[in-house]
Amino acid sequence: MKYLRIVSCIIVGLLGLVSTSKADISYQWHYLLTQDGRNAKIVERAKRDVGVVVGRQCKEWVYDVVKSASWQVVLLPLNNPNDPIPYFWVYGKDVVGSGSMALDLLKPGYIIQMRYPDKNDPTKYHPHTVVVTGVDVIGKKFNVIHCNFAGDGKVTTYSWTFADFYAKTKLYYTVYWIL
Repeated sequence: MKYLRIVSCIIVGLLGLVSTSKADISYQWHYLLTQDGRNAKIVERAKRDVGVVVGRQCKEWVYDVVKSASWQVVLLPLNNPNDPIPYFWVYGKDVVGSGSMALDLLKPGYIIQMRYPDKNDPTKYHPHTVVVTGVDVIGKKFNVIHCNFAGDGKVTTYSWTFADFYAKTKLYYTVYWIL
């Protein structure tokens, strides 16, 4: 049944009969794409900005990526206002997560918000948000795209070993996926 809907949507799209109403676009995002398909759209959109100075903070940039990838359907929630070091979002109808998920369970397209040490003063922390682009379970590392890591508003790639990530975040992170 799901494949029949996908095929009919493709045929309708080819004929130029696709409705662009918010309800139809939301239906296409939530029900015609699999979770892996939604994740792939997020990674694809994030990759377009690599090397570009977008002049945004990391979460603002991820917000824009998810909004664009989801055809304006999904808006990331705010950080939890009761969290003194905001690495935890208020869950929404389109966003779920798992606090301190084992890194070998990560998938491309997942989003991590973490508490990360300040590079100038490791006793101070700030939140940082990234899009996961790949995971090497055997090599115990994962790759991300993120923005403003060097304080320059630039979108870059980065690779963390599991051990380094755990040491830096001290397990203060949450992994999210977009429904």
